[in-house]
Formats: sequence, structure tokens, C-alpha cells
Amino acid sequence: MPDKMQNISLSKIEPNPYQPRKEMDGEENKIAELAESLKSSGLLQPIMVRPHNDGYQIATGERRFRAAKKAGFQEIPAIIREMDEKQLRMYSVIENIHRLDLNEDEKKVAFQKIWETDYGVKGNPEKGKSQMAEDLGLPSATLNRYLRAVEVEEIAEQKGVSLEGNLSVEELESIGRLIEQKPEAAKELIEARANGELSSIEFRDACRLALSAKDKHKTRIAKKIRKAGRRGKRAKEKGARHVKQAVKEVEDEQTGEVPKQQLKIILARDQKLLNRAIKFRSDAEKLDMTFLESFQTVELRNQAITNLEATASVLDGTLRGAHQSQDRWTKEWDECLNELKK
Repeated sequence: MPDKMQNISLSKIEPNPYQPRKEMDGEENKIAELAESLKSSGLLQPIMVRPHNDGYQIATGERRFRAAKKAGFQEIPAIIREMDEKQLRMYSVIENIHRLDLNEDEKKVAFQKIWETDYGVKGNPEKGKSQMAEDLGLPSATLNRYLRAVEVEEIAEQKGVSLEGNLSVEELESIGRLIEQKPEAAKELIEARANGELSSIEFRDACRLALSAKDKHKTRIAKKIRKAGRRGKRAKEKGARHVKQAVKEVEDEQTGEVPKQQLKIILARDQKLLNRAIKFRSDAEKLDMTFLESFQTVELRNQAITNLEATASVLDGTLRGAHQSQDRWTKEWDECLNELKK
């Protein structure tokens, strides 16, 4: 059914049951200002509703609806559109997102509700997230952060970790894996953030360092950085210096481990390459005169000889290039080792 616009009695209109904004009481001044504007100029932009029971439900325009009631209007212009529950949920969130009306907690709840109800139960989760982000007009990365934040809150509850201090979405994303791997370390950092001992940037740096350490060192590192944050809080203006120093000390401790890990990766990869060369040589050794004597047809034997000559030519070129590149390769390896030690 196509949209239609008409004036509708306010008494027949219900608020959107999926309205994600919870802090409506703090908007009374804005509603009053809008009501005064409506008295002088009227409502220039209609609200959108859907038919519901014997009346209508708001899809978008709840502020205008409330202001019209406050201004004493009896009816209001509205676009009437047929829509299902999913569309109603989407409209309520999209309007508030693009007006920047939702705080982070409200967005988390709204996105999670839409995800669980309309997308998460269907097929491929990653495809569902991409489609949901597209429908909401959001970057996929933004939506993923919010959904991950909700997931982290659930994991924290399972692990018995109290999320004090109302952590931001970015902070929840940073602490998530640490909660999973080492709840004790996560508790230290969360308490430090809640007590004002760490700034948001320091908190995220601390999460990164604790995660990159061996499991047995994670809690010690978290306590070390928290202790520095506590000293910094007491010193006030010198606070950042204490945490920076602790972070540097932890990073210095880890430099003895990280290069070893990276070297192991490099050596494992290079060993695979060497194994290919060894296998090639082993196969080539079988292509001797006995191999050529095995042929009975002259034509096919000659083709085999031609292939061997072509292979030998390629190898000659490779070896010439290798001898010319020795100095460069040695220099590049030395630079790589120096970079790993930094």
C-alpha cells in the first residue's frame, strides 16, 4: 500500500514501543522550545506512523509529537506507512542515530535488540552484520564495536568481573579479550579506570600490554600499571609521567620475548622454503643418465633433454642473480635484526 499523508488526532497516536532513548526527562526544555516554535510556525515536517489496532504508532517524530501535545494541538500531519515490527524498530533507531540523540548505552541496547530479533538468527552472522549496518546507514566497523561491547558485558558477567565506571565502547573492546584470558588482570585495570587512576588512553594501552604478555605475567603487569596510575593520581599534574614510565618498563621487559617469537616465525617460514630446494635437488638427482637411458623413443628422449637444458638455464640465471645479491641480502637481514631489537 502506498504512503499517504493526512492530519491525525493526537489521541489516536501511540509512542514507538521500540524508542531507544531512555533519558527523555532531560529533554523537557527542548520539547518546550519546540512547542513554542510550533505555536508560531506550525509543524513543517510531518511525523511518520504506521496503522496499529484502531489507531497509529509513531515510527519517527516522537519529539514533534510530544511538542505538539504540549502546544495544545488536537491533530498533527503524519505520513501513514505500512510497516512490520522490524521496520518499526529500524526507523526508531535510524532517526535517533542521525540526530545524535542516543548515548552509547542506548545504542548498545538498541543495536543488540535489532541484531537478536532481525539479523543474528539468520544464516551467516558476518553477512547479517554487514546487511544490518547497511540498513542502518552505519559503517560495519562501528556496528561491530557496539555488538562486541554487548558481548564483552555478557562475558564479564559470566567471569564474575564487575564493569565499574561505565566503560566506553572503545574501552570495552580493549578489555574484552583480557577478561576472557585473565579476569584477575582485567579487574585490576577496570577498577583503576573507575577510580580515575588511568585515563582512557592509558587504560587501553595497559590492556594492550597485558594481552601481549605471557599468561603468567598479565596480572603482574596490570597491577604494575595500576600502581603507577595510583601514584600519578596522588601527584596530579605528574600523573601521566608515572603511567608512561610504567608502560615503557613493561615494553622493555617484553622486547626480550617478542623478537624471539618473531624470529621463530621467520625461521619456520624460511625452513619451508629450504625444504622445497632440498626436495627439488632430490628429484633432480633422479634425472641422471639412467633416467635418459630408460626412454625407448628417440623423439620423447630428446624432448626430455630439451626440458632438462631449459631447467639448467633457469638455474644458471638464478644462481648468477643469487651471487650478485649476497651483499644486499646480508644488509637487509642485519636491518631486520636491528628492527626486531628496537
